Amino acid sequence: MALANTNTISTTSGLRGTIESFRSKLSDHFQRRQVYAQTKRELTSLTVRELNDIGIRPGDIERISREAAAML
Repeated sequence: MALANTNTISTTSGLRGTIESFRSKLSDHFQRRQVYAQTKRELTSLTVRELNDIGIRPGDIERISREAAAML
């Protein structure tokens, strides 16, 4: 009997850990997505001249946004 209880507790703990891990990964994903969207929105709002002034080509906006999100 004691062995059966131990297995049940272990399974519950494992499930709890899996759920917590999933929630953490999901939260990280949404934070990265938010940073990506904000970076892209801010850079897209700049004119080509403003982008050139800071050394960014319009074609680099996607890459820079992905890199900003990946830094989290």
